[in-house]
Amino acid sequence: MINFKIKKSIAAAVSIICLTASLSSCASSSTDPETSAETTTTIEDTSSYELTLPSKADDSSDDSSDESKPDHDTSDIPYTPAAWKVTSPSGNTMYMMGSMHALKQECTPLPDYVIDMYESSDELAVEVDITDTTAQVSLLLNYTDKMTYPDGETVEQHLGKELWADISSYLEAYDMNPDDYLQYQAWYIDMLLENIPLPDADLSANYGLDMQLLLKAKEDHKEIYEVESMEFQMDLLSGYSEDVMKTMLSGYKAENKELIIEQLHDLYKSWKSGDLEAFENSDEESLSEYTEEEKKQIEEFNKKLVTDRNVGMAEKAMELIDGDKKVFYVVGLAHFTGDDGILKLLEDKGCTVERIEP
Repeated sequence: MINFKIKKSIAAAVSIICLTASLSSCASSSTDPETSAETTTTIEDTSSYELTLPSKADDSSDDSSDESKPDHDTSDIPYTPAAWKVTSPSGNTMYMMGSMHALKQECTPLPDYVIDMYESSDELAVEVDITDTTAQVSLLLNYTDKMTYPDGETVEQHLGKELWADISSYLEAYDMNPDDYLQYQAWYIDMLLENIPLPDADLSANYGLDMQLLLKAKEDHKEIYEVESMEFQMDLLSGYSEDVMKTMLSGYKAENKELIIEQLHDLYKSWKSGDLEAFENSDEESLSEYTEEEKKQIEEFNKKLVTDRNVGMAEKAMELIDGDKKVFYVVGLAHFTGDDGILKLLEDKGCTVERIEP
């Protein structure tokens, strides 16, 4: 049996920050201006702001016939992701829903009860507006120095030869040249690696719940409220210590390629079916092979990525629920669950929370 460490606890894995899918694509570019035209995948290539989502009947782009891919058929799983109706002490109501930022094409169109929540609201609240590609380009230009090491320094020097050798084998398993990424800082490598296996798991940010709802809101001219900012999320991602990033990057090696894909598949199944028990109970298993010191680093990672953000998200939710507009509030599923989740924080403020039954 392969000794495999899942790189993050499940809470962090499902709460992948919305920006990562589009921003990490830039890591495929070379810093050499003479070669960047050939190797760069631009934000415009990977973002979905012009995407027209297909209906379930339209499977022309479905490549499930590719025999090289593992069989991850989930068509028989009910499409009932978790959502809630929250009533404030003043009697105002808000619909809330947990997102997964990369989904399968089978998740289009959205279920009727999700559309009903959306259409009954005046405003869509999301983590950030990931369809705003102009803001993304500006952000990348402003954060270039945080993405790469100073001249002469490499990520191998910072992570160590052994860990970089593992990561290199993982990149090579996807026909990627590790030398192309030596200049990128560890946190940015983590963003890249987070997204590399998505296609093999049949997952895409193009079909993420956030993306589908944002595209619909743009088409309908519905107001969009950003709970956070791109700058806030980028500062968070780039603000971890090197020791924490070493732990987060452990487990990425060629021999674990299929296991990582399977992990993503399991996360997707629990999200699609709205099985919160399976979702929450996966933490214990995913942390079982880490040392006590590594568990502390993962706890630090998750505290910044999930728990601390929950407080701000709950505060914004309270402001919106007692505002003058009906709001459909959609952020990563991990932010809603557990004793530190948004729902518990809202209950502590006197709100009533009811699970929506599809």
